[in-house]
Amino acid sequence: VMAEDKFSIPAHFTMVIRSLGALEGTVIKVDPEFKVVARAYPHVVAQLIRDRSPQMRSILSSLILTPEGKVRWARLGRLLQPAEALE
Repeated sequence: VMAEDKFSIPAHFTMVIRSLGALEGTVIKVDPEFKVVARAYPHVVAQLIRDRSPQMRSILSSLILTPEGKVRWARLGRLLQPAEALE
């Protein structure tokens, strides 16, 4: 499907995804209840909010605003949810 639609993932994203997969696989062997994504979530959200680069501002805007510029309140609320609520 990806080849047919000429869809590609940048190399740095591929490395991050592979690293998270390896980390999660290792952690699950030690603690099956540990949730890597839930633990990383607060750091990802903090980075989205702190980073003022145009790329990050665009990502944040697309997450919380409709194409018409209205705030997606429910999505904003979920984005700001504490990580414990995700487990």
